[in-house]
Amino acid sequence: TLNLTRSISASGIEELKVVIPSNHILKAFQNICGSLLYNMCQLIEENYLLIELRDTLLPKLMSGEIRVSDLC
Repeated sequence: TLNLTRSISASGIEELKVVIPSNHILKAFQNICGSLLYNMCQLIEENYLLIELRDTLLPKLMSGEIRVSDLC
C-alpha cells in the first residue's frame, strides 16, 4: 500500500515562499470569482427549492392525490 500523506512542521511553513499578487490582480480575481460564487449560491438555493418541491409533490402524484393536469 502506498501512503501519500505528508506533513509539514511549523518551521517548514515559515520557510515557504509565496507570491502575493498586486491589488490589480486581486481585484480582477475578485471580479471574476465574486460573480461565480454569487451564481453558485443562487444555484444552490434553487436546487434546495426544487428538492423541496419534488419531495412535496412526488408522493402526492404517486398516490393520485393530485394529477399533473391539476398543476398546470
